[in-house]
Amino acid sequence: MAALAAFFGALLLACGSAPPPPVQPPTAAPDPVVGELDRLLARPAQVTTPGGVAACLRQVERGALCPLEELPPWRVIPVRVALDPRYHRWPAWRERLARTIACVNTFYQPTGLQWRVREVFDWDPGAQRHELYGLLDRLQRELPYDGRSVRLGISVWEERRIFASSGGEIGLSQYESCVVPSWPRIENDCVILAHELGHLAGAVHVPGKHWIMGWAASPFHLPAGDPLARVTAVYRFHPRNRAALLLARGAQFTPGGLALPEACNERLRQLDACYGL
Repeated sequence: MAALAAFFGALLLACGSAPPPPVQPPTAAPDPVVGELDRLLARPAQVTTPGGVAACLRQVERGALCPLEELPPWRVIPVRVALDPRYHRWPAWRERLARTIACVNTFYQPTGLQWRVREVFDWDPGAQRHELYGLLDRLQRELPYDGRSVRLGISVWEERRIFASSGGEIGLSQYESCVVPSWPRIENDCVILAHELGHLAGAVHVPGKHWIMGWAASPFHLPAGDPLARVTAVYRFHPRNRAALLLARGAQFTPGGLALPEACNERLRQLDACYGL
């Protein structure tokens, strides 16, 4: 196990030695099917602040709460991975895990946050492999909080859609811990993991189809042919969540998760009001 941890440490250090290239906005034609949640997000009437979103954001900036220039430009958050032995069945599984983390970090590159595997443990979900609430509880009991890293449990799901036995969840997070499934297609792993790690760093659900923190039914039903390159081009963080992740560069680890100073929390509350969230 020590050798395995050392392998991932060296591999991901190499992958993370330079920030990945910026994520470019999608160039494809817009999806003609626009759901109600997308219309709600795009409709200025949802924002009650006089002058609309832009004026509200300017007001937040003038308030000078939690100025970003006082935060470090980059932050690497260590991750301890409790890995389902079934993961070893994926072809080239070590490279797959490294590619998944690299894909996640592409989403986070504009925020200054990066995630790096610190340790990997064997962790057999057994008959609970689809029961995310039970698995999250197990993860928090069996992998003690260390005050300097997040805990990630991975359970392999060969099946595409399992809602009933998972409690209707596809990924679950609490405090500084999360559990996610690993699917046959790596791009699903990437988007789901980026979503759950986002919760740990202060991101919240938003309406809309192509936001990483979109409602659970939106980002996870990916077309079977989506390669990682298309996934990282199409999915991105909503501006409110990008702001939260920028602030997370200054957050402190606590038993209740990553915690921001009160001034930064107030800045986020003001941004939520601007976006009508």
